[in-house]
Amino acid sequence: MRFEVKVGLRLLMPRLNQLLLAVITVICVLGVTVGVGTLILVTSVQEGLSRDMREKFLGAYSHLLVLDPPVFEGWREVLEQVRAFPGIEQASPFVYSEVMISSETGVSGVVLRGIDPDTVPTVVDTLDLSGSKGGAGVLLRGRLADLKRDEDQLPGILLGIQLARDLGVLFEGETVNVISPQGEQTPFGAMPRLKRFEVVGIFEYEMFEFDAKLAYITIPEAQKFFDVGDRITGVECTLNDQDLFRASQIAGQVQDYLHGPFRDRDRVSGALYGATGGVYAPEHFIVKDWEQINRNLFSALKLERLASFLIVGLIVFVAAMNILSILYMNVTNRRQSLAMLKVMGATSGSIMRIVLFHGLIIGLLGSLLGGLLGGSLTWMQETYHMVPLPPEVYNIDHVPVAFSPANYVIIALIAMGSTMFFSALVAMVAGMIDPVRVLRYE
Repeated sequence: MRFEVKVGLRLLMPRLNQLLLAVITVICVLGVTVGVGTLILVTSVQEGLSRDMREKFLGAYSHLLVLDPPVFEGWREVLEQVRAFPGIEQASPFVYSEVMISSETGVSGVVLRGIDPDTVPTVVDTLDLSGSKGGAGVLLRGRLADLKRDEDQLPGILLGIQLARDLGVLFEGETVNVISPQGEQTPFGAMPRLKRFEVVGIFEYEMFEFDAKLAYITIPEAQKFFDVGDRITGVECTLNDQDLFRASQIAGQVQDYLHGPFRDRDRVSGALYGATGGVYAPEHFIVKDWEQINRNLFSALKLERLASFLIVGLIVFVAAMNILSILYMNVTNRRQSLAMLKVMGATSGSIMRIVLFHGLIIGLLGSLLGGLLGGSLTWMQETYHMVPLPPEVYNIDHVPVAFSPANYVIIALIAMGSTMFFSALVAMVAGMIDPVRVLRYE
């Protein structure tokens, strides 16, 4: 093998009358370099976007949701069962429904969530005032504890910053009307349910969907307003950091776990199945992980990442095809030399390994330089934010990137695999050189 390496290295040093081959070789290396570097940069941007979106969504939603639609009772026992499950750090109950909110200057349809101010900071990043969870959002005004009000006061409500702007209620103490489309039957027909709330705080998630369509009140107020008694919509949970990407598997385990303790306990609940009543079936528990909750968005991101990878990957493939050209030109110009090697005792296998090693050096050099190029551009963007974005449009002030060693390895393997494939084609041609015919006629 030492012989093949020496000859392969010699092929990289063209004679003076073969400077054109040297130029083409450099171009081939640069082609692989640019292809690998571009692919690394594109995947880094895609990874950065996915990470940014994931952090923002996990700031608004928890890692797991335990549901028994539409609402379920006996939730305190369920809450304790969930908290005891291995891998789950914290859990908090919530009530959820869509409503209309109006003020003197505007009206908007929103999602109203009833929360427990004491436990929700452990599962929702934005409402964690300590900042220990590193959520993307913050409470701009007010305090979470202000949601708890005395009986002689108007109930409190937290609004997203964009929602507050749309309604024209940007300061604490202003009031809004919450209107539920699920009205009450009166002698005059169905009337929408309406209640007045006092704004006690404003939060910002840095995502328009949440800032414009989300509001918080306490669970007791939500239960009274939606007339669900002592029932809730579900329980939201957080996982250990190392289990975050095992959320789907853990969700299935939690669902099976919950069905066990409640399987033989049926309860009658008219609110669940209509006025005639029905059997409360614990087997209806549904546990959703954070990817299921935001399935459309993350599926689109995955599809976009795959499409970008395939399209930009063609650059690497085309660059590797150029290696076929330079190797074939080298073999053609050195047919006599290769024929002489065969006469001196070199086998067809040795000739093939020489050409393969030649292609390997070009591919390896291009991959290393491409990795250095892509890594440098990724680091510069992450450190200096060289490509800014208007935050009022994209909610971020620069193109996000994320360093992923796994992507580097995969891209390098793709580049090397493409190089070796085309090198093997030329190697087979070189191995079939007939020394008698070459030395006799050429």
